[in-house]
Amino acid sequence: MRRISGGGIAGLGTIEKLRSVGALGVGLIQALRWLRHDKPKVVVGFGGYASLPTMVAAMILRIPTIIHEQNAVLGRANRLLAGNVGTIAVSFDSVASLPPACKGKTTKIGMPVRPAFTALGSEKISSASHH
Repeated sequence: MRRISGGGIAGLGTIEKLRSVGALGVGLIQALRWLRHDKPKVVVGFGGYASLPTMVAAMILRIPTIIHEQNAVLGRANRLLAGNVGTIAVSFDSVASLPPACKGKTTKIGMPVRPAFTALGSEKISSASHH
């Protein structure tokens, strides 16, 4: 796991936005360097401005890309990336804010959750129903 610079833009003042854009630029350079070194077969982004530098670097390097939208409404970062990624994995049958041209790229996979968490939920529900 590597740390890559980045920053959000929404809701910030002008100076903070400029700093964030600068951090995103630094993050893009870092991501390009690391992706060239690591040579991944695919790059997956889960939204948020933190994913932008790595996803854009992967696109520049022509590495296959996937974004996952865990909400029923496509977020800002994923909306920016949607037109240029190979696949858009979604949690719901319908996702708002998805550009019409991207509807053919979607695959419903649900929410990726570790089995330990889903088992915990089942145990709590089961034990609660017995009392």
